[in-house]
Amino acid sequence: MKTGWIWVENATNIGISIQKLTEELALRLQNKKLITIEVIPVNNSEIMHTQDAYNRTKLKVAITEIIFEFIRLGIVLPVKFKRESQQNFEVTPHSNFEHIILSDYGAKYIEDSQVIPYYAEKYIDLLKHTGNPDEELITYLAEGLTCLQNQLGRAAAVLLRLSTEHTLGKLEEALQQKLIEPQKGEFTRKIKSKRMFEDRIELLIDDWMLKRPDILTNNGLKNSVKNQLKPSIHAIREVGNKAAHISQPMQLENIRDLYTLYANTVYRISSDIIRHWQEA
Repeated sequence: MKTGWIWVENATNIGISIQKLTEELALRLQNKKLITIEVIPVNNSEIMHTQDAYNRTKLKVAITEIIFEFIRLGIVLPVKFKRESQQNFEVTPHSNFEHIILSDYGAKYIEDSQVIPYYAEKYIDLLKHTGNPDEELITYLAEGLTCLQNQLGRAAAVLLRLSTEHTLGKLEEALQQKLIEPQKGEFTRKIKSKRMFEDRIELLIDDWMLKRPDILTNNGLKNSVKNQLKPSIHAIREVGNKAAHISQPMQLENIRDLYTLYANTVYRISSDIIRHWQEA
């Protein structure tokens, strides 16, 4: 059973063995039909049993790989508990991985249903619910999430900033396609003269989206741009700038939160704006 942040099998054995956890997870996945094992029709019973054993072993190996990935991330910890008295255990790191426990960080990771996944495939799938990320954006985010997964926060922050710049560029392209002359030429000339990310944000969002009533006619979107999109882009931009300076400390959890902010706010609202312009 799970009590607090550890599994307790009995009064003298704290934690759970990887073998037992793997077997339990494999059984639950199959019973709840969250995974299916392909059955190949054969006439030979020996071959059938061999194939069945191979499939189950393959499933357990896949689960074991995930468990060791969780160990690397600190979600579960390999430790050894030595009983010193009836109410006291000595806790030491255990290189043989005989038993594992769920860490405090792991408990938070599991219980927080709003956390954006570290894994690029799931993260990109989340973006696809609101838009169609192109290959360049997917590359930035996939590499950034890999850095985040490996606790390389500074690199992850820089790649997220690049992702946000790329998204701003898509907004600029969409606006250029919406505009007609002479506005189109005016905007194109001005945006080409802006080199700095901050200046591009000011031109696109402040000077065009918010100040010109004919550019963003949906008041709900305009409020989202003012109160959510603009501050979110600046937050990512500022952290990306700090990441370029080694003297600036970087908090991994803050960067992780910014990846959540990008998916839930920057990309979502930007996709909504692009659709609004395309359908107008």
